[in-house]
Amino acid sequence: MGDYEVTIYLKKNRRNSTPMASVYDLVTHTENKQSYTGQAVTNGKQLALTFKLSDAKYAEFSTGLGQFTKLNKNMWSFKTDYYEPDDTGGNYGHETCTMKKLLNPLEKTGTLSTNKR
Repeated sequence: MGDYEVTIYLKKNRRNSTPMASVYDLVTHTENKQSYTGQAVTNGKQLALTFKLSDAKYAEFSTGLGQFTKLNKNMWSFKTDYYEPDDTGGNYGHETCTMKKLLNPLEKTGTLSTNKR
């Protein structure tokens, strides 16, 4: 446990989004160069997400439930509780993710930096 950085790239899936819920495909990149893919759904300021922890046939998934908070005009953060199962009973905890400015203004995905506790 402790602080580390994870970057989450969210790309809105407009075809499957509705006025009530927005759907996103996501990719995460960790500071130790691991990448994971998954999905997220938002409803108002609530966020649910899941992503695969491996590409194995019987992959395990991480699941989280969070709440967005607006920091200023263009910046958001979210706090999430998560659970990751494994053969030894699993792992759970809390994360605070804070939006970062895009390095490339033409990029259409948002990024969130995660501090895991």
